[in-house]
Amino acid sequence: MFNCNAFAENDYEVPKYSLVSALGHPKGLRFSMTAGIISSVRKMSSTYSVTNDENILFIHGFGGDLNNWMFNQNELSEKFNTYAIDLPGHGMSEKNIHSSTLDDLANLISSFCIANDINSVNLVGHSFGAGISIKTASLYPDLINSLTLISPIGLGKEIDSAYLENFINAESRRDLKKEIEKLYFNSDIITRDMLNEVLKSLRIDNVQSTLSKIQNEIIINGEQKNNLIDEINSTKVPVCVVWGKEDQIIPSNHHQVLNDRIKIIIEKDCGHMAHIEKPSVAVSYTHLRAHETDSYLVCRRLLEKK
Repeated sequence: MFNCNAFAENDYEVPKYSLVSALGHPKGLRFSMTAGIISSVRKMSSTYSVTNDENILFIHGFGGDLNNWMFNQNELSEKFNTYAIDLPGHGMSEKNIHSSTLDDLANLISSFCIANDINSVNLVGHSFGAGISIKTASLYPDLINSLTLISPIGLGKEIDSAYLENFINAESRRDLKKEIEKLYFNSDIITRDMLNEVLKSLRIDNVQSTLSKIQNEIIINGEQKNNLIDEINSTKVPVCVVWGKEDQIIPSNHHQVLNDRIKIIIEKDCGHMAHIEKPSVAVSYTHLRAHETDSYLVCRRLLEKK
């Protein structure tokens, strides 16, 4: 949740990885996907992991798209087959949707995996996407290998509900910048081009109405609508939760409801967008360690400093 189309797709270079579509033939960074109403997905694999059965699926947050993972997907494709999708109502996927409950979107993730012959997957989700990940693990436990959750919804009541409303209704760069600044510890990352890209996406037909539907599945009476505490604490797969200590959207202290089996990383000097503010992490951690779970590996490669 609370993502933005932070960077233009043509800024993303993939010099050493093959890009393979879900339909089995090389394409550009994006390609069509017919599972449900997901119509945009990027798969990346290295030359030696393309036959690997270890998969990662990246699920972005509210208002974002698959490009939010551009600094993470490249490096993680060394060891995994990686997929980044545009959720319904976002990016290049279907804009006019009828239902956007967590259950519906979890069912859609399952359908996507079936359509792509993915029998097991490590989910990496951000905010609203983390909530979808938790729900998917709850409904389809045999599908999920691990969860890596960045600033997840569903672990407390507090949330900056005004952010969603103001994001959806922003009409100028000035209005939007006030909201986007809440996402980052270091607001220098926000550029004029970034704001222009977000405004352009908001003006596409049906985008604002669809985002409003999703907003209503996240917020009720100014508080979080979903309670996922029991579901995350009862999951049998490895779970790693990452939070920016300075997150202004969802308080990082929500992690205190988690049980001792869940790995928790609180990242200093970081806001709601840890996967964008700490991209260099992925480069420094390149070897599996026998004592670390897959989910912790993903966290480390997403968030550790060089």
